[in-house]
Amino acid sequence: MVLDEWVYILCSKIKGEVVNREIIQLMKQRLQIGKKEYGQEVDVFDGRSWEQEALEEALDCSIYLSAALLKLIKSKKKGIQNDPEC
Repeated sequence: MVLDEWVYILCSKIKGEVVNREIIQLMKQRLQIGKKEYGQEVDVFDGRSWEQEALEEALDCSIYLSAALLKLIKSKKKGIQNDPEC
């Protein structure tokens, strides 16, 4: 391999590790918010239907992602980027 390929691989690994740490940090933050909101850590036996909770959250996520993607697509078509009014 040439030097450029090694640099690319190394940078990709470093970026991936940074992203992984960011993901883990976000998950920790969400767990802390839940603990604060509900006064306890996740209790898998609290009587909730976790399947139903997951379904509802997945549906909400689909809506949020769709809205964000549509906004991005429309912004790119208009040639506008990072405009809060788009």
